[in-house]
Amino acid sequence: MRVFADADAVTGAEPESALAALRRTRTVLPGLRYAARACGDRLAVAGPDAELSFREFDELSDRLAGAVAAAGGRSATLVAVLLPRTAELVAAFVAVLKCGAAFVPLDPEQPSPRIAAILAEAGVSVLVTTSELAERHAVGGDLPVLALDRIDPAAPTGALPREPAPDDLAYVIFTSGSTGTPKGVQISHRSLATFFLGLDEAGVFGPVGTRVGWNASVSFDPSVQQWGRIFRGDSVVVFDEAARRDTALFAGLVETARIDEFDTTPSHVRVLLDEVAAVARRSGRSIRVLVGGEAIDQPLWDRLSALGKQGLIEPYNMYGPTEVTIAATSARITAGVRPHLGEPFAEVGVRVLDAAGRPVADGTEGELGLVGPMLARGYLRRPELTARRFVEDPLEPGSRMYLTGDLVVRTADGALEYRGRIDEQVKIRGHRVEPGEIESTLGRAPGVVQIAVVPDTRSGALHAFVELSGPAALSAVRDHAARHLPEWMCPSAYSVVAAIPRTIAGKADKAALAALLDQRAAPEPVATGGSGVSGLVLAVWGEVLGSEIGADTDFFDSGGHSLSAMHVATRLTESLAFRVPTRLLFENKRFAEFEAAVCALAQRAGAEVG
Repeated sequence: MRVFADADAVTGAEPESALAALRRTRTVLPGLRYAARACGDRLAVAGPDAELSFREFDELSDRLAGAVAAAGGRSATLVAVLLPRTAELVAAFVAVLKCGAAFVPLDPEQPSPRIAAILAEAGVSVLVTTSELAERHAVGGDLPVLALDRIDPAAPTGALPREPAPDDLAYVIFTSGSTGTPKGVQISHRSLATFFLGLDEAGVFGPVGTRVGWNASVSFDPSVQQWGRIFRGDSVVVFDEAARRDTALFAGLVETARIDEFDTTPSHVRVLLDEVAAVARRSGRSIRVLVGGEAIDQPLWDRLSALGKQGLIEPYNMYGPTEVTIAATSARITAGVRPHLGEPFAEVGVRVLDAAGRPVADGTEGELGLVGPMLARGYLRRPELTARRFVEDPLEPGSRMYLTGDLVVRTADGALEYRGRIDEQVKIRGHRVEPGEIESTLGRAPGVVQIAVVPDTRSGALHAFVELSGPAALSAVRDHAARHLPEWMCPSAYSVVAAIPRTIAGKADKAALAALLDQRAAPEPVATGGSGVSGLVLAVWGEVLGSEIGADTDFFDSGGHSLSAMHVATRLTESLAFRVPTRLLFENKRFAEFEAAVCALAQRAGAEVG
């Protein structure tokens, strides 16, 4: 990496002034402008494409802002951003804000039909992308497209629209919708600035100048917290897709880029911890790990707290729905207690309510309601849904409250313990998923009469029960899912049934289907089929997939996904005298192909193939 000035080596700089600018204006751009002026030679963003100081980043985002404004991105408009994970992507988000517009982040890894559905639902004024991505996802038509690879870098910046006001929109992020269509959550500058201030005041962030690893997908709202740390004067290091999918590459970047902090989900951190702890031991420093997006179980809580006690990591549990700007509570993960959500940030109010919307006593389970300036404006173009979820605060009439749908208990010391959901919504690898959206999408697959999706309590994944007509093939349903749904929304397993059971009301009886899953016998231990590497590969596949393995077994068709692929690679690397990269499984999805690829690595390393 290039050599940049350290945060404490900038003459005359007062890093707290970036936060003071956020507090004074309740918008996010002034913090970045302060950092560019006072700490211009310090690293702002490092990505696979470039490393930019704050001064360079400010100049690049100004140039991009002029191009976005000229293409139609003006005040009070929405601008979609579809770019690979680079430093330029961060600059593009900031450029949209400098135009006074709000950005709609789109993940290039998502299927083209879903990207098209979000663009149609959002009604954006312009799409910022590259020529290659525009062609790959077949976007455009009547929508103005700004391809960044075709911008003249020497073109004058031009005048930009007015400075954003606190109540102007900053971004709209789309989450799974129970009706079958993604829904857009509208977040203002005031809400975003208040969020950053809340985390800082809660002591979650390190000192200004911290190097933050951006790990989350752009379609996952915690990503805004990660790359958005430039508004606080922190440095951002972008994890590319390869590093996000490979524990060794991830840990290697943490080490070489001297990352102080990263954000992840419980599913992801399970496979990262050993490698990250090793980096901390070698470097002699503690790495802050913010964990959120899913409930943390007791074994993971204890593992995190043990590493925290050793001084290798500083673990925090983060909780909050997208509708309350990324996170609303935090807890330092410590030993000797049950997992909990901690306490709310300074400007967040907590209500624990019964079914009638009345507050309950501490120690009593109820639905969590949240109030304060971090609440979203509501759902884009969905006033009925907004009215159902954003209601009047029972303790302060005239104020708004967001009903989270999460069941919690508030303990005597003020901490919140998570107890589950009041609806069907589930979390898959940190992403909020509505089974209704999956059912609506897969219900349009060839030959599907009816489909019901339920969570598998044993694996934590989604299981689809499918009623098919005539000669229809289940493979067509799987293919339809892969073409239209993000990876985390694709069911990990399917069962064909003669008919979906129904309740008296005529709806799919999901309780009965869940009971069928619970009644299954536990998977038999997989025979190793021999000693050495071959036997180990078979055993690990069986352990991760929980099913019989044959030569033609396709890992991803059998319920595997990106995180379970990381688990396979990690388990094999731990047991063998050589490294098995995660990408090997993406390149060799059938068991026989993967086994042969691992055995080839073993032969080069001189290990027993068996």
